[in-house]
Amino acid sequence: MRPKEENVVATIDSFIDSILAVSDLTAEELWRIASRQVARRANAAAEQTSALLKQQVLELRQEGKILKTIAADLHEPMWKIIRVSAELLRDGVSIPMKTGKERKRYKSRYSGLRREELEEKIIALRAGPMHNKKIAQELGISSGTLQQEFIRYLIKEGRLPKRPPFGGKQERKPIDLTTERNQKIIAMSKDLRTLDEMGTVFGITRERVRQIRMRIICDHGEAVLAPGEEFLTVPEAVKQIGANPSIVRRACCQANIPVRKRGKGNRILIDAHDIEKLKEAIFEERVCIICKTPFTAYRTRPGCACISPACRKEREKQCMKYLRQKPADQRAKDISPWHRELMERLASYAIPEDETWLGSALAIKRSGVSYMQFSWLRMKKIIHTRPHPTRRWIVDKQRPVMLYSASEMDIVREVYEKYGSPRGKPKQKTIPATDQKSVGKESVKSVIIAAS
Repeated sequence: MRPKEENVVATIDSFIDSILAVSDLTAEELWRIASRQVARRANAAAEQTSALLKQQVLELRQEGKILKTIAADLHEPMWKIIRVSAELLRDGVSIPMKTGKERKRYKSRYSGLRREELEEKIIALRAGPMHNKKIAQELGISSGTLQQEFIRYLIKEGRLPKRPPFGGKQERKPIDLTTERNQKIIAMSKDLRTLDEMGTVFGITRERVRQIRMRIICDHGEAVLAPGEEFLTVPEAVKQIGANPSIVRRACCQANIPVRKRGKGNRILIDAHDIEKLKEAIFEERVCIICKTPFTAYRTRPGCACISPACRKEREKQCMKYLRQKPADQRAKDISPWHRELMERLASYAIPEDETWLGSALAIKRSGVSYMQFSWLRMKKIIHTRPHPTRRWIVDKQRPVMLYSASEMDIVREVYEKYGSPRGKPKQKTIPATDQKSVGKESVKSVIIAAS
């Protein structure tokens, strides 16, 4: 800190101490009052300096000096002199035109006009199709002066509307549909040709074809390019029919419904008039054997009960009753060889009293089958289950977690490995009954308890 600043700081400290000793003010309140007073004095000094600078710039401009010379004489930056000059013009102060070379370059036709009259002239000229450059030439000023000192100010005040550059948006003529190329593009669009195919025919890019199509649509409407017949894509047909996309495609082939293909992916387009025919090929009316009410079902899917919960539960009971009454030999004819042998072995197998019971995760790993195969064995009641004494499902608290016999899982693996994996999957390692801790986290998810 310089000596002069040290003296000022010492004087301020002594002044603050004397004020705090006399008054009841705290240090924060004194600082707030002092800062407000300093800001007020600084603003007053700035206003005084600005007024003095305006007066000096006006006097020098009246002497005929240019802005660069004024900035050098007053030792001020150029931007500050330009701003002061603009404020003088905005205040309506009449400033004489520049002298020397600049007078010849920017000779003004309206040099004797006040700013208000000049602004009215600019507003009148901007109302027409005249560019800013021509307006500046008409008034004898530069384009930058016109833009910076007049147009921006008038737009900010709302006296002059904004407009895009180059004199506003030029009116474009609508595209001519009588040319040979446009006629062919319209015809190919109606035939549902792709942009690549059109571009290949005319020797242009697909982007250029798209631009021509957009101009036609903007000028003459979408009806010009609309196809002669109404076609639907497969997703649109699925929304109308309410069927699966694969079933819709299969029904088009089976019912001999004519379709069109377009694009590199050969997208299928279906005629809108064939939707009813397609519905008849996919659905059929049936009567529920339980509640005797008619319902709609897929032709390719068997089912004689409607989708109401009561009818579905009743139908499941009837199916289970029929399967139980059906002889085992006759049931074995409808399943695969390894399922048949597994049923024969488990039918005569007696679960020991000291059996180890596994959770579903460990049982699937021990058996070596997939989750779907394991679920099928459980639903058909080929493997035995027992409920967990304490654990319940998270969603359904009343439903207990099921446990599975470890020895039966060994039999399932043995039979499954004998016939091999149907899909050629690698065989999984057998988990010994005595090494349940090696499973890791799976032992936490599944529970192993001994039968009481």
